[in-house]
Amino acid sequence: MVLTLWRKSGQPEVMVSLFVFAALIFLFPMNVQAQADSERNPFSESSEHDFKSLSEQERDNMRNRICLALNVARTDEQMSLSDTIDTLISEHGEFDETAQNHDLKKANFWNAYSPSMSCPPTAGLYPQQHVFKRAILMAVYSEALNQYFLADSKKFPIDMNVIEVEADGTPTTVLDFIDYILAREEAREAFNVGQIIRLRRTIEVRFDGKRAIDMDRQELEKRLQQFQDLNPSRG
Repeated sequence: MVLTLWRKSGQPEVMVSLFVFAALIFLFPMNVQAQADSERNPFSESSEHDFKSLSEQERDNMRNRICLALNVARTDEQMSLSDTIDTLISEHGEFDETAQNHDLKKANFWNAYSPSMSCPPTAGLYPQQHVFKRAILMAVYSEALNQYFLADSKKFPIDMNVIEVEADGTPTTVLDFIDYILAREEAREAFNVGQIIRLRRTIEVRFDGKRAIDMDRQELEKRLQQFQDLNPSRG
């Protein structure tokens, strides 16, 4: 697994890159036209799911806006990251907040598309990585994970065992990522180790968290297939 820990930087090229990234994201409208029938999409309109089927462009739009929100939350103390993520997911899934079990439906929607929710690399600071991992690396995991994705394992059962295939071909989960960063020599300098350990424990106990090696062959193959279906260029 290749990882560069974040460090504060005042380099102009970093700031320009982040500005361009933000500008490109908001050039894409929320309501984009569905892609052609040939586009890879694991859910057809006729499939038995209680949520909207997203095109690849719609998935990319949701992912990019959530990733941008993580970045903004690092410096904007007035921003509610948990509310922002919830709003973005609700808008893309077109959920009726007054409907019965809307949180459960929203969780199912997120879980279905979670394998495609990997933030793009940013100016050499961050590798391509899943939203869960990026939130930890950016130190906004309290707002993004504790206050939102991990808020209620019963009413909002988020799958924390989503598989991501790293650049070297290794399948990993968020627990693999946490183990990796805690094992690094600079962990205590870069992170609040106590909080990260508690986060890991929450995922393990309340969300049946697993590492890739803990999965049986059938589960791992199924999750790898989901990742490849939603990320054909990375499979």
